[in-house]
Amino acid sequence: MSEIEPPKSNSFHELDNAKFVWDEYKYRHTHVWNLIFQMTIALVAISTLPYIIPKNAEKKVGILIIAVPFIALLFTIICTLRIAKECQILNKIRKRHRDFHTINFGIIYKDSGNSFTKQVLLYFCLLIVLCLVNLAKVALNSRIFS
Repeated sequence: MSEIEPPKSNSFHELDNAKFVWDEYKYRHTHVWNLIFQMTIALVAISTLPYIIPKNAEKKVGILIIAVPFIALLFTIICTLRIAKECQILNKIRKRHRDFHTINFGIIYKDSGNSFTKQVLLYFCLLIVLCLVNLAKVALNSRIFS
């Protein structure tokens, strides 16, 4: 195992910037993960409402029962747009962080770092599909039509 060489530039300013970029990277990465968990929990909570409503309450709310999965679908679309913006910011910070590694330590990363963003967006696209399925299921199986 080879040792990592010290930074080529000994500029205090560059090292200070590198620490700032690293701290920002850690913050953004944690922020994106927190958003994923929070949005998923909120979506699950909203999506399960039509299944836990008692029969007598379902008759009272009537067709509005279909509004709940529709709200979940809109929520997921908005969350997908928000998380895409956050991932764009994370990608910019990740690039600066990796550029510093390449310039100062000669570390070459094989991927561009966008695989995380692609996987996150794929996850949210799958959530949108599940919301559509849930909307159709609630609409078709709703006891208000019987």
